[in-house]
Amino acid sequence: MTESFDPREPKSFINLPIEQKPQPTRVEGDSIDNSAIENPMEAQKEVVNFKKKLEMHISKELSSALSFCDKDLYTSVESLINTGGKFRALLFYDTARCFGYANEENLLTISSALEIIHRASLIHDDLVDQSSVRGQDKTLHVLYGNVPAVYVPNLLRDHVEKMLSNDPSIQKYLMQTYTQICEGQILESQISRSGKTRWEDYEKIVELKSAGLGEFALNVAYYLTHDHFTTNGRSKYIAKIGAMLFQIIDDLEDLLDTEQDISTDIQNNIKPAPWFFLTLEEQRGLSSSVDIQKALSQPDILQRTYEAATNYLGELEKQFQEWLPDNSYRTITLEAIRSRFNERTQKYLKTLE
Repeated sequence: MTESFDPREPKSFINLPIEQKPQPTRVEGDSIDNSAIENPMEAQKEVVNFKKKLEMHISKELSSALSFCDKDLYTSVESLINTGGKFRALLFYDTARCFGYANEENLLTISSALEIIHRASLIHDDLVDQSSVRGQDKTLHVLYGNVPAVYVPNLLRDHVEKMLSNDPSIQKYLMQTYTQICEGQILESQISRSGKTRWEDYEKIVELKSAGLGEFALNVAYYLTHDHFTTNGRSKYIAKIGAMLFQIIDDLEDLLDTEQDISTDIQNNIKPAPWFFLTLEEQRGLSSSVDIQKALSQPDILQRTYEAATNYLGELEKQFQEWLPDNSYRTITLEAIRSRFNERTQKYLKTLE
C-alpha cells in the first residue's frame, strides 16, 4: 500500500518493491531501431518524428469515426481533438520506449486512442462547466449547441474501443478509465451540491478525473514489455502525483488570469488548491467574489500553492528515476515534465519580479 502524499509534509513512496528494470530487447513486430536508447539526440529526434506521425494517425481515425459529419463540424472537432502538446500520449510513448518496446504500429494505435479519449472527455467537461473557450478555440457546444457536444464524444469513445480490439486487456483498461473520468465528474457535482469540500475531496476528484489516463499510459507501457500490468501500485501512485501537480498549476494559472473569475467556482463549492491554504476562519469570513479573489491572491497563499506544486514535482521526478530504466527515454520524460512545469509557472514567477 502507498502512503498518502501531502504537499505540506512530503513523504516518500516506501515499502514497495521496485520491479526489475528490463533490458531493451527486440521482439517480433519491432519496427523502431533501439539504438537510440543510449543516444539522447537520436531519441529526441525519434520522439519529434513520432509526434508528427501521431497527428496524422489521429486525423485518419477521426475521419473514420466522424465520416457522417459536415465539413464545418468535422473541422471544429478535429481542431479540438488533434491539438495541444499530446503530453499523455507522448508519456506513454516515452515510457514504452524506455522499457524497450519498439512496435511502432501498436504505439501509434494506443497513443491515438489515449489522446482521442482524453480530448473527447474535455468536450463533455466544457459542456458541464459551460466553458466558452478551450485553448485558442471556441468550445463545441458554443459553436454547434449541446447535441454534438454530447454525442460526438460518445461516438469517439465507441471508435476508440474498436481501435483497441486486438488486445482486449488494453481495450478494457481504457474503457474502465473513461468510466472513472465520468465518475469523477459526478463526484465533483455531488460535492458541489453538498456545500463542503475537504482537501481529501479535492484529491479524490483529481484522481478520478485526471490521474486515470496517466496511469493507463504508464501501466500499458509496462505491460507491453512484461505481459502483465504493474502489481504494486507504483504506476497509480506516480499518475496521481503527476495529476495533482498539474491540477495545482492549473489552479494557480486560473487565479493569475485576469480574464478568469474563479470566485464563481468557489461559491459553487468547486475549490481550487489555493483555497486549502487559507485557515478555516479565513474561509468562513469570505462571501463576496471580490473578497474571495483578494484572499486567494495574497502573496503568501500564492507562494504556498507554488511550493506545493514544487513538492509534487520533486516527488514525481524521484519516482520516475526509481522506476524507469536509466536511458535516453527516461531523460526525455524527466525533461518534458520539468519543461512543462517551468512553462506553466512562468506567470507566477513574473509576479515576484
